[in-house]
Amino acid sequence: MSTKTSSRSSSSFLILILIQLGCDSLRFNPEIESIEISDDEGGFEIESLSITYPMGGESFDPGTIVTITWDSTIDTCEWGVNIILFRDNEDESNIAINTPNDGSFDWYIDTELDHDEDYQIRIDGLCNNGDFCNGCIYSQSPGSFTITQNVVEPYILVIAPNGGETFELGEDSVQVSWDTNVPDCIWGMKIVLYKQSEEIVTLGYDTPNDGVQNFRIHFQLWDIEPANDYLIYVESLCKNGTTFCGGCYGDFSDAPFRLYLNELVLINPNGGEVWTRGETETITWTNDSTTQNVHLELWKGGSELQDIYYLLENEFFYEWVPLYELTLGDDYQIKVVSWETNKSDMSDETFTIE
Repeated sequence: MSTKTSSRSSSSFLILILIQLGCDSLRFNPEIESIEISDDEGGFEIESLSITYPMGGESFDPGTIVTITWDSTIDTCEWGVNIILFRDNEDESNIAINTPNDGSFDWYIDTELDHDEDYQIRIDGLCNNGDFCNGCIYSQSPGSFTITQNVVEPYILVIAPNGGETFELGEDSVQVSWDTNVPDCIWGMKIVLYKQSEEIVTLGYDTPNDGVQNFRIHFQLWDIEPANDYLIYVESLCKNGTTFCGGCYGDFSDAPFRLYLNELVLINPNGGEVWTRGETETITWTNDSTTQNVHLELWKGGSELQDIYYLLENEFFYEWVPLYELTLGDDYQIKVVSWETNKSDMSDETFTIE
């Protein structure tokens, strides 16, 4: 009885060794591009994987994007495929890990890759009949391709806003656009609003690298003040399409742009001033309005008394001499009104004319 048990154990061990050797040959023999599996009805299906590009003989410049393509009948599963760069028939680096088995992948050729004429691509399938199989079926480029010495340096170029634009806070949507040869990846782009050299707020993080995004400037939430010295910074969060790099490439607006509140606010007199008849006084209001023309009104005791100036070019101030005919009093106010928007503002409190 013990002899039979020992014989059975030895046979089982030998079977396990043969199975393991079979799996290893599937994993490392570059000619294995398909595997026959049994279906639920006792028949057989063929799962296959075959690279269609690059096939060999191509030349690629570092810093450009090459679309790797393949055909596959492997069932889609959560692990996808691994894409590996080979050089001189040895594993050089990973291009993509667990990327979807959808037949194509945009490969950004790292500018640090050496010039050589003996590169190949291998794609490892990670599924067999829906189960993880760690590359039991794969395909390798039948021929070698060249990585040239013609390096195309990575760049990002902000197109807009790039200087001189104006945007109304809380109303206008700021369209940020850029051009780049840096590939997209899961981390995307980071877009930041700067005021001079100070980072104010991150407008977008993990933003798709699609070249254009619109943002609303929430000035109250972010405590953004009107000014004409704002810049946009666009940076990539990806290196070579697969590696997080935290802003390895980026670009600022070439010149500042303006963020403004389209308000019309009287500054002076705003209450408590004492103005003298016959002397020049300066009426001022905010310069953060797009209105082109205003008119100024003098109020007394809560009622409009007269026009100070009816159609005045909006230069944000006016030199006014109170007439001697005005009645002395401490209940005067001034109101500024926009011709274009009809927005207006009045002295918060009364002032005195003596």
